Amino acid sequence: MKRILNISLALMLVLFSLQQLKAFDFTLSGQVLGTELLIPVANQQVKLHIHQTQIFETTLTGEDGTYNFTVMIPDSGSFSYVVKTFDDCVHHYIVRDGEVTPEGAIEDFVICENGGGGQFGCEANFEWHQSNHTLFKVYFEDKSDFQPGTWAWDFGDGGTSPEKNPFHIYATGGEYTVTLTINGADSTCVDTYSEVVVIEGGQQFGCEAAFTWNTHPHHPLKVMFHDKSDFLPGTWYWEFGDGETSNFKHPQHTYAVAGEYNVTLTIHGADSTCFDTYSELIVVEGGGGGQYGCEADFDWHQSNNTPFKVYFEDKSDFLPGTWYWEFGDGESSVVKNPFHIYATGGEYTVTLTINGADSTCFDTYSELVVILDSTFSCQANFWWHYNCQNTNPLEIQFVNNSYSYGPIVEFAWDFGDGATSNQGDPLHVYSDFGLYSVTLGIITESGCTSSKTLDVWVNDPSSNCLAMFVPFIDSINPLQVYFEDLSIGQISSWLWEFGDGAASIEQNPTHIYPEQAVYNASLTIEVGDICTSSFYYEINLITGQVAVSHGPTTGIIETNDITVTLYPNPVEDVLFINTTGNSEITIQIMNLSGQVLRISTQRTVDVSDLPKGVYFASVNVDGKIVNSKFIK
Repeated sequence: MKRILNISLALMLVLFSLQQLKAFDFTLSGQVLGTELLIPVANQQVKLHIHQTQIFETTLTGEDGTYNFTVMIPDSGSFSYVVKTFDDCVHHYIVRDGEVTPEGAIEDFVICENGGGGQFGCEANFEWHQSNHTLFKVYFEDKSDFQPGTWAWDFGDGGTSPEKNPFHIYATGGEYTVTLTINGADSTCVDTYSEVVVIEGGQQFGCEAAFTWNTHPHHPLKVMFHDKSDFLPGTWYWEFGDGETSNFKHPQHTYAVAGEYNVTLTIHGADSTCFDTYSELIVVEGGGGGQYGCEADFDWHQSNNTPFKVYFEDKSDFLPGTWYWEFGDGESSVVKNPFHIYATGGEYTVTLTINGADSTCFDTYSELVVILDSTFSCQANFWWHYNCQNTNPLEIQFVNNSYSYGPIVEFAWDFGDGATSNQGDPLHVYSDFGLYSVTLGIITESGCTSSKTLDVWVNDPSSNCLAMFVPFIDSINPLQVYFEDLSIGQISSWLWEFGDGAASIEQNPTHIYPEQAVYNASLTIEVGDICTSSFYYEINLITGQVAVSHGPTTGIIETNDITVTLYPNPVEDVLFINTTGNSEITIQIMNLSGQVLRISTQRTVDVSDLPKGVYFASVNVDGKIVNSKFIK
């Protein structure tokens, strides 16, 4: 938008002098050092951005840890810079900033050696906390020390996730053993960490021990026990009637001979208020103690990170003795569950030979294993957030989060408003709030191409009346959806319309849909008698996907019986305020931070000296306040 300045002669002279400045080269240099020994960190990525310009630069440090940027600065105006590098130990950027001058600048960094020297541990770990708003929703945060590769979460109720920091919604409260397995990008690290997660709320516990049991279909002397006790989970103590015990919740036990055994389960609640015992006589029938079969078998899967690497898992039924694997390329192994790295992709006949410990079993199983060439694989992905270095909510930082085996050599961003970029992690300033369909396309060194499109909702965090929510599809019941309200303002009422004819006035409702279909759900909030605001989501229960929807009237709708009109909008010099009736008015002009810039009782306000941006006009008419947005 063109801005016409109406300023004094002194300001005009200042502007004239600034325009006489010549363009110059700005040089920013420095060194990146490790924390402990202060040794140079080579190949560390450093990023530079000159504010109020489209200058974005990225470089790598040299062997001596130094970096250097030289950029051309325009011939007028004052500028500032921000330079940053990522520290993997603290998991965020270290940022330096300053004023751009012809003399240049020097910015040094000290980072953890893991951040640039490539020294990683190999220890899985995580933290968790339960949501304060959604019943049984738990957030998990990876705290592992390893070269990031893959994450495999097991939430203890059958649910899983490959994300780094997932959340999970349990069906009921209770105790769940959550397991995180990490696999480093360099394939030298595989580790697992488990922790008991106690989900509180919505469940009343009794105090009664109970269990069921069944024998294994192929091993008649092996018995599986299933805890069915009603208590706040604490400890379990099993006595199998043959002198053996266990403290697992659902143990398995193999008896030496067939017969009758009196099995006892003793429970002790986590809150120490429950202690109970249950016993049952079980009959174990077995074929003369021969609980083992004699059948070789195995499963296998290819690594997602290392090309041509295959994991093999023994599934044989025999009294364990020895294993001998032949991988079909001349290599072999005697490990029970080996992995093998092939030289190339292709078809290989893999053979497993087993020999029982009692020498009564000898069997062989072969299977054709097809190894895919994973060097030609990639998947575009990204995320975004408000630019923390700027208070403008229209400025969005996009971050590439794509997967590829080889380096990505080309990025193609489409921000959904006609603008594009070929940078890895671009900054983009939108002209207005709204919903934008953003696409990232990538091309890797090996020629793999992929693209990802996401709806990006750019909203005003300073608004005092903004509806917003997120729906979560239940991981067990695909027809059940949890709705979490994220609206802004002093909200007096909520109205949910789920898209199937049903509605709710709760703040955070749960809804069960009648069938798997596509539904358009909406939330409408009221903030007193000031305004209403609506927000929409498309919920696809066929694919299990949700996406922000434009809806018919997403945004703020004034509900006052007083009508306020601002014009022109966008404005250049003078803003006119028109209201119904001839009542006296008071108008406050505010920026996005809530700072009052003008107070007037006139129906015209001079805004010619305000910089370009988004502003609010708060108009008081007969004691009623109407908030409206305008653009300069």
